[in-house]
Amino acid sequence: MKLLLDVGNSRVKWATLNQGKLEATGAEFYQPDRFPAVFDQLRGALAAPAQVVIASVAAPATNDLIEQQIASHWQLTPRFLTAQDHFHDLSNGYPQPARLGVDRWLAMVAARRLTQAPCLVVSVGTAVTIDAINGVGRHLGGLILPGLYLMSNCLAQNTAGISLSRETIDFTEEYFGRDTESGVAKGTLIAVLEAIERSARELAQQCTMRIKCLITGGDGLILLPHLSVECSYNPHLVLQGMAEILEHS
Repeated sequence: MKLLLDVGNSRVKWATLNQGKLEATGAEFYQPDRFPAVFDQLRGALAAPAQVVIASVAAPATNDLIEQQIASHWQLTPRFLTAQDHFHDLSNGYPQPARLGVDRWLAMVAARRLTQAPCLVVSVGTAVTIDAINGVGRHLGGLILPGLYLMSNCLAQNTAGISLSRETIDFTEEYFGRDTESGVAKGTLIAVLEAIERSARELAQQCTMRIKCLITGGDGLILLPHLSVECSYNPHLVLQGMAEILEHS
């Protein structure tokens, strides 16, 4: 059994990989001082893994702390994945492939496995990333913008009189906000929605055919009811991409 860790900017997601199948998935918001508790939880819930594989966009110091916890709990040295130049028919659109975020790359690997159609891969977390893949598997590039809470919180921190928390942000159906806080929340939601909608139109125009849109990330479900473009939500897209890479390596 292998333990797969997807370490984002604010959450760590995990799954076990057993004979090619993902099992025992979970997620936890993290701070560096909480890593011992997170790994204690994993050790208590899972059998000892034969290997730990990590896809991380966290800072090097955070990765060092994770590596220390893995050594302490299981006496293993983890394998860190990075973005590649290509994987099967999927080609990386960055001139320097390793500089593409590994989470974005793995999400595209999984997306290409799920569909051969031109595809928009959208991750909605601390940041929002939008990546476009054409019908022959060429990554056309992407967009990066602040996530819903990060964008709202940035405005609140740099503007007098606005107080927001993740719990109080309201994304209900009404278009216009009736107070400053809801105006900020709805404004950020519309900004992200419009970026996705515009990207979908651009990809469809370039490929001159119907496209697919796959959404992942902790806040992805917030967007789905508001999008006019046809989308599906897959919370484990990065972990599925990891499993796909490991199956062929």
